[in-house]
Amino acid sequence: MGVKRIIACRISRGGFSGERIIEVSAANYKGLAPTQLCWNVNREPLSPDEPDENEAIEGFVAAHLMNREGNRVLISVPDGSIFVVPEDMTFKRPEMPSDVLV
Repeated sequence: MGVKRIIACRISRGGFSGERIIEVSAANYKGLAPTQLCWNVNREPLSPDEPDENEAIEGFVAAHLMNREGNRVLISVPDGSIFVVPEDMTFKRPEMPSDVLV
């Protein structure tokens, strides 16, 4: 299992209340993540109504750092996708509520 991190991304609402669409431009990636694995720009857990409908916000999504080569890292995100990004796009993961499994 990799090192638990978060990665900078853009977040918008998904088709269901418990999911968000995440976009990581550095990896040309767009996918889905559970709301409880996303944080706003202040590194606070997303509230159920965040972001507003038809709005995208800057934020973070949970990631696992799997490998490091120079200043680039191989990460995986909640939907199982794996890609390479600059290491400076990843940060220490905030504490998670005890009822969230990752």
